[in-house]
Amino acid sequence: ETIKTKAVDTFPLTDPDKQAIYGAVAQSFTIEDDLQLTEKDVVGTLSATLEGNFKVFVGRKKPSDAIDKIFSELNLEVAKKYFLPEVTARAVLSREELKNGVALVDIGAGVTSISIYRGNIMRYYAAIPFGGKHVTADLEEECNLDEDLAEKIKKRFGSCLHDNLGELKDKVLQIRLMDPYVEITTKYIAEVVGARYREIADAILFHIAESGLKSHLRGGIVLTGGGSGQRGLETLLRSMSGYNVRKGRPRPQLAAPAGSDVFSLTSTSAVGMILAACQDRLPDCASASAPKKATVESAAAGEETPPAEVHLIEPEKFGEPVKPGTKKPSGERRKGEDRTIKEGDTKERTGVLPLVWKTIEKTALDIYDRWNQ
Repeated sequence: ETIKTKAVDTFPLTDPDKQAIYGAVAQSFTIEDDLQLTEKDVVGTLSATLEGNFKVFVGRKKPSDAIDKIFSELNLEVAKKYFLPEVTARAVLSREELKNGVALVDIGAGVTSISIYRGNIMRYYAAIPFGGKHVTADLEEECNLDEDLAEKIKKRFGSCLHDNLGELKDKVLQIRLMDPYVEITTKYIAEVVGARYREIADAILFHIAESGLKSHLRGGIVLTGGGSGQRGLETLLRSMSGYNVRKGRPRPQLAAPAGSDVFSLTSTSAVGMILAACQDRLPDCASASAPKKATVESAAAGEETPPAEVHLIEPEKFGEPVKPGTKKPSGERRKGEDRTIKEGDTKERTGVLPLVWKTIEKTALDIYDRWNQ
């Protein structure tokens, strides 16, 4: 980690005012007797010298500064920043793919990124300035549509290959939002969408060749990101490259309610960030609560105001106290359910006073239950 920090601190940026270092990935290490070792191999090894070979990824400084500004305005301190391709790989790729070689292609709205892994190390990264919104813009211009309608048509009727449309192959769309209405064939939509995706695919294959790892990708190509969900894209890339191609959704490492979008193509980056933060055990400031007995001093007259959380009836006065770290399911305490009082013995009491006390207790518990509801 010290060598990595030194590599980042001493890397010569051509324009420090406009550039920033987005990440640094160790490629290999050298000790006295061995060359081209991985980080795992050198840990615990005795040597008088240690050299590291790093790939340093440089990008524009403006987006990074924009993130800092947003969190600063929210009065939140950034604990750590991650290089997005690394965290996306944590969520999508398997151990076998990382080891044997794979190209992870993340097609976003405005940018398509290619990160190539082999031997569990990121060996190459590149970004292409085209994404899903450029496909939408092509439809918008070619078919004379507004942006929202073009996006909906792209998702519903668009395809990278006309043959992949199935029953929609010979359909004609009538756009009745204008007079006279416009007719657009699904074949023409596929031609517009396919042309842009072929351009993106050509750029992907160019960078795979540039990496020098073209013949070392046993895992083929993994597509992720919102733009990778376009119909026919897997078939198009497979026919153009000869690689195995699959869509990469977040692997089941999280629990999520049924019907949520946690395991969709659009969630890979967010899931990767969550997994990275959990694995690095970063401080969770968002869930930290203030002391219950804290008071807020009034700026005007120096008076003390009660804390934000105020209970009509203290919960520990009735029933068994809830153990720390556990939550009582809603509806567990029901009307008329038997409860025991915290103080006092468990012997049955007889007489008028115990009867009165039980009536008061039951009334108070009913009020407490209604208040919680």
